[in-house]
Amino acid sequence: MIKLLRKDLGIKILAVCIAILMWGLANNDKIRSPERENPISEQSFSIFLQVQNIERGLALASDLKAVEVRVRGKSNVIMNLREEDVRAFVDLSGLKQGTHLVPVQVRFPTNCELVSLNPKQVEVKLDQVVTQQVPVEVELVGEPKLGFNAHNPVFEPTEVLVTGASSLVGTVSKGIVNVSIDQLTSSVSGLLPVRLVDINGKTVEGLKVEPEIIDVFVPIMQSMPTKNVPVQLKQSGEPDHGYRIVNWVIEPSFIQVTGSVEYLKGLESISTKPISVAGATKDLVKDVDLDIPEGYNSVSSYKARVVIKIEPKVERKTISGIGIKTVNLVDRYNASLDKKDLSLTLEGKSTILEGLSSANIQAWVDLKEVVLGEIVLPVTVELPEGVKIISQDPAEVKVTIKEK
Repeated sequence: MIKLLRKDLGIKILAVCIAILMWGLANNDKIRSPERENPISEQSFSIFLQVQNIERGLALASDLKAVEVRVRGKSNVIMNLREEDVRAFVDLSGLKQGTHLVPVQVRFPTNCELVSLNPKQVEVKLDQVVTQQVPVEVELVGEPKLGFNAHNPVFEPTEVLVTGASSLVGTVSKGIVNVSIDQLTSSVSGLLPVRLVDINGKTVEGLKVEPEIIDVFVPIMQSMPTKNVPVQLKQSGEPDHGYRIVNWVIEPSFIQVTGSVEYLKGLESISTKPISVAGATKDLVKDVDLDIPEGYNSVSSYKARVVIKIEPKVERKTISGIGIKTVNLVDRYNASLDKKDLSLTLEGKSTILEGLSSANIQAWVDLKEVVLGEIVLPVTVELPEGVKIISQDPAEVKVTIKEK
């Protein structure tokens, strides 16, 4: 028996050791600590602060910065946590115009916990919502390739509406559209965004712009001879009866035309497309295309704004045979005038002068407090408003007062 036990003893001992080792490996998962397998870890996020429940008619007038959020959880959870899974916001329910200190609220998955939040409160400024119209300018960035020129941009619209907090809207000077023309050899066009700036050129953010993009065209042409020519008004029709064109203003009054030497030599001016003034009784303001003859390469402007000043015609008219009356004569006296009629030269609107005649013009001599005898008195004339006397004959008459 002992011999049997001692037989192959080394092999038997090795087998027992291997068995113990295998048992240990097989039960390793059962005795391993869960904390060691999936430990707790932390992660920090920089989250843009959102706004909720702002009252109608109010807008945010302050710049909200990102907040730093640090959360804790199981490693496998934290490793899969994305920035969009964490949200930071301020609730502005019930807050009125003014400056307020409000708490920052955070939302994240339920299997995480908040470690830290910085800052925990932020200052917000609320202001009334207003809308303002501002001009748009196009700024060219860079230079065309050598031998090419960029001409004035053509864009539409030339103004945009800006809506937002009144304190921010009030800082906006204009809208800027940047167009890159660096090393270009041909014209460029496209729909480009508008950037709001203040009087110092600093970008103003946090406002709504309508429209957000504008249509821009920048002519880029090979360098050729240019010529500045005046812009002339081309009208059709005539103002209403009794009215006339006093003057007009065209902007731009000159444009730069690029073309061949032969073309420019015969070009003395550029006319607008016909503008109708038929029947007009007040000033006209028109945006009109320019009538540019064929043969040009480029022009500095394709449109012009025309302001036409229209006023009633001012004329002169002479009316004779206007009877001179006496007024305020004492009942016991008789009065005689050395001249019984007068002649007037009048100036005024033609529409008023046309209706005046000797029959509807009143002229008189006031005999109040006049005594017996002869006296020279002025002749008073009553005329409609806007009509003035250029000459009057006679201006005075000799009156003889006698008893009845």
